[in-house]
Amino acid sequence: RAWMDVKAAITGYGRHTVLANSQRGEDAAQNAYTEALNSDEFPAYLREMIAQEQKWLKNSHDKINAQRNQYA
Repeated sequence: RAWMDVKAAITGYGRHTVLANSQRGEDAAQNAYTEALNSDEFPAYLREMIAQEQKWLKNSHDKINAQRNQYA
């Protein structure tokens, strides 16, 4: 949150805009993980690792989304 405050102060954008941009980045990451899981390129143990990381990223995505909604 402190980084977002600094970025907002420097760029002139409000928290909502900064959080919305962060959410777009998180959406892109989720899409990349989904594509990786839908491909047949990885063995089962790597697919498990990718799925776990995607869950962690989803938690971050949800937190960013909640914070963005606070400043809507």
